Amino acid sequence: MSPAKKDFSPLQLTSDEHQPIEPLQLTEESESHVQTESTELRVAQESDVTQQQADELTPLLPLPPSQEQNDRKRHRQSRSSIGSGVRLSRAATRNEESSSAIEDEFGEMLTRNRSRLNSYPVMQEPEAIKTRDEDDNIVIYVEDRGTTAGDESGEQTTASADAESKYMHVGPARFWFVFSTVLLGYFVACFDITLMASIHPVITSYFSASNQASWLTTAFMITNTGFQPLWGRLSDTIGRKSVYLIVLTIFALTNLWCGLATSIGSFIAARAVCGVGAGGLMSMGLVVTNDLVKVEYRGTFVSYINVAFGVGAACGAAFGGVISDSIGWRWTFGIQVPILVVCGVAGFFTIPNGLGPMLIRKAVNKQGQNPGWMAVKNFDSLGLSCLVLAVAFFILFFNLGGNELPWSHPVIIVCIVLAMVLSGVVAWVEQRAKQPIMPLHLLVTHPYANLTFANFLAGVASNTVLFNVPLWFQAVELSTPSASGLRLAAPAIGGSIAGVLTGYVITMTRRLKVMLIIGSIVYLAGSIALYFIDRRMSEAAKIALITPTPLSQGFIYPGSMMAAFATSPQEEQGVVTTTLSLWRNLGIVVGVSVSSLVFQNVLNLRLDQLVSGPQAEYYIDVARSSVRAVTEIPQPYQSQVRDAYAQALKLSFVTAIVASALLLIIMVPMKLPRMQKGGGGNVAAE
Repeated sequence: MSPAKKDFSPLQLTSDEHQPIEPLQLTEESESHVQTESTELRVAQESDVTQQQADELTPLLPLPPSQEQNDRKRHRQSRSSIGSGVRLSRAATRNEESSSAIEDEFGEMLTRNRSRLNSYPVMQEPEAIKTRDEDDNIVIYVEDRGTTAGDESGEQTTASADAESKYMHVGPARFWFVFSTVLLGYFVACFDITLMASIHPVITSYFSASNQASWLTTAFMITNTGFQPLWGRLSDTIGRKSVYLIVLTIFALTNLWCGLATSIGSFIAARAVCGVGAGGLMSMGLVVTNDLVKVEYRGTFVSYINVAFGVGAACGAAFGGVISDSIGWRWTFGIQVPILVVCGVAGFFTIPNGLGPMLIRKAVNKQGQNPGWMAVKNFDSLGLSCLVLAVAFFILFFNLGGNELPWSHPVIIVCIVLAMVLSGVVAWVEQRAKQPIMPLHLLVTHPYANLTFANFLAGVASNTVLFNVPLWFQAVELSTPSASGLRLAAPAIGGSIAGVLTGYVITMTRRLKVMLIIGSIVYLAGSIALYFIDRRMSEAAKIALITPTPLSQGFIYPGSMMAAFATSPQEEQGVVTTTLSLWRNLGIVVGVSVSSLVFQNVLNLRLDQLVSGPQAEYYIDVARSSVRAVTEIPQPYQSQVRDAYAQALKLSFVTAIVASALLLIIMVPMKLPRMQKGGGGNVAAE
């Protein structure tokens, strides 16, 4: 068999700051010395190099003058067919520097670049051919093993080798065990989050506590949102595996607690702790996947997670009521426990030990203390406490204000004042913390701030639409709750497909910004179109107006997460993930609260303006108290009430329009890198 023709392309090395390793100007006299030092550096970086691999480096050593001259001539004639080359050095000068001076110069360069070189993953030394060009510059052509890696017999790389190149720390088989565990955990967490939408009336009726229904969701949301940054920083400190198993355990035990609760107080407490586990499980699933997959391939796997999110959320909303009606509401929580136990066992045996930065091993011992104690001492517990309290008061302000209590109530005023004061304390503490729970540069520097606030605005826009559209179908279209929920099924499926498409497009094109811009435009166009919804439209037209919002979620959420991964150093990717989740959840709360505020105020105004007749005052009170009661209001009052609801809901969609416009303004000027193939995480500016 004739040897296969080898493909040669440049070997590019860049630092974490995307700056090239600085070249060293070589002289004819120093060439041999430099090449020997370069070979020793490569061998030091690759501890498992064999003698045969070391022998393959010999083409880099200088040849005798006569042979080198012939070799130079031969490669000058055939360099056009060799492939692309990379210049590792500028034109060599012919000065008469002494050998000791050369060593000093090279030593200084080596010291400056050693920390950068050590950050690169260990890789097999590519085959190299040295030559000179017409201007007598040294040029080294290296084989691109990412595209072709023929051995001595000319055989090409197998498909299994290509598959292994996608993963870090584990092989393909083990990775898929870990990733399947992550997907299953994600599904259960999303199922649990949307479960309460369909079964909370049953639970509050069982405990005769319908007036406390809002706390079932509020308690869960406070802990789910407030504790998000904890898991990222904690996993950076003690490792991904430990934290993943901790949140799984919390989530499983609190679901069991929910199923066994004997009072409404016990159930609310269980849901509060359950929010800690559910939020941590979702965040850590992303972080673990990120650590095991090279950045240029993460889009595909993030899209799979997006599908698990959509399917789990849909199943929780659709089948929660079915399970509750068939075998009881307690079993809606009980059936989750065995699945979570399976996830825990699988994660224990498959997730690699030591995954993540493991800052506990790097803690500096300055006072004779062990590294573990130093890591705990440096943990930002004060920042976490203030952040959780600030988020809690912020959520209470928006959930209680204008809903259970008037905006002028002292409790509401105290909540917003404490939220603002604690936010200032958080900023002060985080600026001085050694390991901040939410680094401030994520909120003030480009592109992190763009991505963080983009997630917040996307949360506002999405949940303004998704929260108020069911109200439209129930109050204006007079549909049942189940029928209005089914109308959201097709758009939800479209959102999952958009998430998969986003992952594949980013993986294929290696461009991060394109899908974010598309998602922002679709958000804005969809929000504007939804403002013109009318009950006289066809069913297909109404579904078409709803669909852009879930599609935009599929574009923005995975795309922004991948952009954050690509632009963050490894030791910060855990806290970056949870910070984005925190601000996204805050956006959800703000979107629901602000749109509800607009809706309630406009509804009260329009009911007073549009409803007229002898019994107008009575039916206005009925319409304000219950959406379901609208179907029982007689004509002509019913048509008047439906018109009032329609106008109020249309104006609530303006919240989504404003948020979408701000989102597009943030996205357009943002500059993101383009991922490089085979870089294992390296990116280059677009």
